Amino acid sequence: MFSMIDMLGVENPLRKMLPMQTKPDVVVIHKGRDEESNKKNIIRYKNIAKIRSKFGSLISAAEGLEYNGVRKAYFNGADIAILNVVAANDPNVGLRENANFRQLMTSILNEVGQ
Repeated sequence: MFSMIDMLGVENPLRKMLPMQTKPDVVVIHKGRDEESNKKNIIRYKNIAKIRSKFGSLISAAEGLEYNGVRKAYFNGADIAILNVVAANDPNVGLRENANFRQLMTSILNEVGQ
């Protein structure tokens, strides 16, 4: 069994986690749907190194990630990238539901060297 904490809307995840007596296995650095359209609201990848140095947890990035976002998350130290699947006509960021997922996942994994 694994424990996971989602930091949706938390500006400084490390500050919130410091008082914790038990570390989570996974920390999700998360940007909400309502923040996706504002380019100033980005995932602060610097939090990955800070959290990992104090807690040693796996770090997940979730922000409506699409193909290029997975590469960015991985190269900034995320262990897990949560992909967002959206309808073909959805204005939100993500992979379109009508995409060829078998081909897309193979391409993404090859790009990050997995």
